[in-house]
Amino acid sequence: MESSSKQRQCSVEPPRILVVDDDERVAGLLARVLGGTSNVDVATDATVAVERLVDERFDAVLCDLHMPKLSGRQVYERVADENPERARRMIFVTGGGFSREVQQFLDEIENPLLYKPMDFGQLASTIGEVMGRPFEL
Repeated sequence: MESSSKQRQCSVEPPRILVVDDDERVAGLLARVLGGTSNVDVATDATVAVERLVDERFDAVLCDLHMPKLSGRQVYERVADENPERARRMIFVTGGGFSREVQQFLDEIENPLLYKPMDFGQLASTIGEVMGRPFEL
């Protein structure tokens, strides 16, 4: 009994993760993959994501680079203007090639980039790095 109560006292809250992707299928897949060990929220509208990132704290954010209303870069810049620490928790996701301008942006920041389709081991490792603690799916 004693070890059970110690385990409960030492338990860590599941991380909060925001998935920002205009493709509902991709966002849903990531939510299902991450949902077993995390509290996952999804924003398929980048403007809503910016509002949430300014107002709420997430342990990690997976953000698509290419979205119709705001790009991942624009989401990052708006969040960084309000709260640079929250912008540092962003992990960018892309399905393929991007412009020289986007490449320059990625070179200027320290945020990680993952390619679709994702290796879930690499996803977990990258989330752990951003959170500063081990993370498993």
